[in-house]
Amino acid sequence: MKKITLRLVLLIVTVIAVASSLSSCLDFSASKSKEEIAESISASLREDKKNFNIVSKYYVYWGLPDFDAEKMTDTESIFKFNYNYEDGMPETLEHAAASARHFLDNYYDTTDLEDTTAVTHALISSYVDVLDDPYAVYRVPVENDDYTLNMSGKFGGIGVTIVYDDENETVTVESINIGSPAEAAGFAVGDVLYAVDGVKISEIGYRNAVYYIRGEIGTTVSVTVLRGGKEVTLTATRAIVDDISASYEILENNIGYIRVSSFKKNTYEQFVRCVDAVKAAGVKGVVFDMRNNPGG
Repeated sequence: MKKITLRLVLLIVTVIAVASSLSSCLDFSASKSKEEIAESISASLREDKKNFNIVSKYYVYWGLPDFDAEKMTDTESIFKFNYNYEDGMPETLEHAAASARHFLDNYYDTTDLEDTTAVTHALISSYVDVLDDPYAVYRVPVENDDYTLNMSGKFGGIGVTIVYDDENETVTVESINIGSPAEAAGFAVGDVLYAVDGVKISEIGYRNAVYYIRGEIGTTVSVTVLRGGKEVTLTATRAIVDDISASYEILENNIGYIRVSSFKKNTYEQFVRCVDAVKAAGVKGVVFDMRNNPGG
């Protein structure tokens, strides 16, 4: 009986030792609090005891909320493969620390930490943000869908171009497509958007205002604007809208003026029509205006 008990004790001790060893090898760390994560990051930078070759391993080691490690690693591989700048990619530890701190400062308190997908998107966004590269962008699926739709030049909308004034925090109608639902509904250049379907722009933000205005073709959208200090509510029926990115007019002294506001899939066709129109008008010269063009 004593021999059996002794063997059982030895077996338990062995299992515990193996489990401890495996845990150490895997660098497993349970999710920690915001403060604990911050301290773990600082400790790694001070002591540099771990030397991982991918950022996601540091995330796990520091105890960040659960995320899709495979997607994170794939993203990192893509950036490492395509990053051709003279200075190269940042060192893994420094990049991991900077992106993890960015996550803590900008996403931790507003992200559902139980939602693995949401955490993964936030971590990838942080990874890209700290590259400080204006051409490196990460878009979550809904943002990418909107970007693709916008760049196509055709979408279910009302036919207005709106601009956001960061200083005054206003969204204003800059132009209205001829023959568009917006023109039929009575929109005017200079209208300041106040609400979409009863939801204030100040609550949903500029990007979401665009989402709210666009929608299924044939459905209606109610937009409240500020005009001359008064609220005016306009209702338009969404339709397929050609985004006007190239336009023209004939100025005084018979000078043609062609404005290209952005580059989209249908910009070339519109530009050719503008050129043909000013040539047909027999203008003496042409001014091409591409100021504040964000590209495409």
